[in-house]
This record gives sequence, structure tokens and C-alpha cells, in this order.
Amino acid sequence: MAGKTMRWMPVLLGLVLAGGARAELVWQPAGGDSPRHGGYVLKGATDAETRLLTADLGSRELTPEDGLFRPPRTGQNNYHALVASQQREGRTETAIRYVFRHGRPTGHSPSELTGLEKTRLEIVPDPLPREHQRYRAGEEAAFLVRFDGRPLAGQAIILTTSHGTAMEAVTDRRGRAVFTLPDDFETTRPGRRANRPAELVLTAETEGHVTTLSAAYHVDPGHWQRTAPGLGVALVGMVAGVAGWGGVRRLARPDRRQRHRGRK
Repeated sequence: MAGKTMRWMPVLLGLVLAGGARAELVWQPAGGDSPRHGGYVLKGATDAETRLLTADLGSRELTPEDGLFRPPRTGQNNYHALVASQQREGRTETAIRYVFRHGRPTGHSPSELTGLEKTRLEIVPDPLPREHQRYRAGEEAAFLVRFDGRPLAGQAIILTTSHGTAMEAVTDRRGRAVFTLPDDFETTRPGRRANRPAELVLTAETEGHVTTLSAAYHVDPGHWQRTAPGLGVALVGMVAGVAGWGGVRRLARPDRRQRHRGRK
């Protein structure tokens, strides 16, 4: 169904990975889970052209140092976009990743950056997470697919995660699809900073073009927010139970002075 998500069966997933969704161009944080000093690597690059689109909708050269891309400081507050493109095996591959930088306000909103046409085929967050917010497991996230700047209806999107989950969605007539981000973290600890984020990659392919959008997603905070009150209630119950048992013992045991007087 348009705009809905489903988990792929293993056989179907194998066919997809062996076919159209193979080793595309993808922006990933250096070191796997988090950027090293703001650094990123471009997986699948052979002869890619790279650039940084800034929060004020400008464009800057982006070159790697020892295979690591470190977006330059722009002094601009809000989202920027890493953009890469290359030709391989008769098709155009593109990759986009949005990164937040701090600085002075520019007077431009993130929707202006996402609305800017960066590549012919493009997956666009709808919308980007606000500052101090992020993609979280178990929550819905919407995306648009555009081709030549126009919404692309009926387009399949594949979502894969660094934890091994694969899902698909098909865009509706507005070119929009919604995913419920998978809750596939094996273990969780209380507190956001105690849990390392994982990576998700969205892929779409049509008419000789394939594009990816990558981003980090985080643990559902409900895991520890729901658990903590329960532990508190259990602890209070244990304390009350111990106190109650002590009271029962005192009631059941006669006072020593009363027993002494009884013997007289």
C-alpha cells in the first residue's frame, strides 16, 4: 500500500540486494557509529564529485583528506548537505546526507535546503528533525522522492539499517512515504548518551538513476522511561512490604514486660 511499510522476507531481500540495491554511493560517519571530529567517508566511491551545500543555500568544494571528508566550518547555524555523484556501470549514482552545524543564523529554514534540487533523483526528509531532536526507533519518519524536482509517485524505497533490518515503502501520489523506524537495538541502557546511534540508509532507483539518503537514528527513550517508574514502584513496594512485615511481627510478639508480669 502506498505510504506504508513492511519488513521484507529474506528471499525477496536477497533478490533485491543482488540486483538494483548493490553497493551504492553512501555517506557514512567515520568509525561507524559517530563522526570522528565531524568526519565522514563516502562508501562506494570510484570517481565521485562532492560538494557541501550550506545553510544559506550556497555551495562549497568538499575534498577528502586520506579518504576522510571533514565539512569545513561555515559559521552558519542549521542544516548543511553533503552531496556526491558519480557515473558507474551506465547509471548515475548520488548520495546525500544532512548534517547540523552551529553558527550564526542565516535567515534560511531547513525546508529551503531540502527544497533545493540537488540531484535528478533525490530522497528528501519531510521534514528534517528539528535542532536537538533526532530520528528515533519506533517513531514514524516521512520522506519524499523527487525526480527532476517533481514528486515521484509509486516509487519503491528500500530502508536498511546497520543492525541488519531491511524494509520497503512505496510513495503515494504526492511522492511521500512513511516508515516506522525499526526498534532493532539489541540492548539499551538508561540515558540517550549511553546508547550509540545506528545508521539507516534509504535507497531509490529509477530510469538509470540510483540515490541514497543516510542518517543516524537513536534508541527509543521509552525503553528506560517506562522501566524507571516501574522499578521505583517495585522498590517502594518492597520497602512497604518489609515495614509491614516488621509491624506484623511486632503485633504478633507480646511485649517482654507484659510477659514478665504474666509470670508473676
